[in-house]
Amino acid sequence: MNYSSKTRLVIIAVLVTSFHAVCIARPIKPIPDELLIRAKREMNYKAELKLPPIIPTSSSALNDALQSRYGLVTMALYHKKKIYINEELKMNDLIARSIMYHELVHHVQHMRYGPTTNCKLWMRKEREAYRLQEKYLMEKGLNRSAVFKKILKSIECPSKTQV
Repeated sequence: MNYSSKTRLVIIAVLVTSFHAVCIARPIKPIPDELLIRAKREMNYKAELKLPPIIPTSSSALNDALQSRYGLVTMALYHKKKIYINEELKMNDLIARSIMYHELVHHVQHMRYGPTTNCKLWMRKEREAYRLQEKYLMEKGLNRSAVFKKILKSIECPSKTQV
């Protein structure tokens, strides 16, 4: 799927292979362990697992890290066993919590299956994370099926000219 340079698809989270933006680590309010517990339960992951470092990051740093490569806008990403999340998100907001949940799914995926080594594996992991995020929101009474369908249709490996 090709998008013009003016078109931005709001993507909640994208795993990338390199993250070069400068991020300043600051404390973030404690993230409830129930999101990690839920991700482990949904993915049938039994081993001990702690929350990864969570780094509040400016939206411009997140966008700089991803937009030039994928043409997408992002709110968070999981990279090298760390979650980089938009510093403006508040964890008392359901959408923000679902974004964090999506990234925690990536953490469980990484610990269970190892690092993402190719685009097809990345696509599979993203689809699973979005499916579980949508399920989380539906259970909380928020139906965003149309948004998730659009996102899932857009997940594809970039052509060699886009990389």
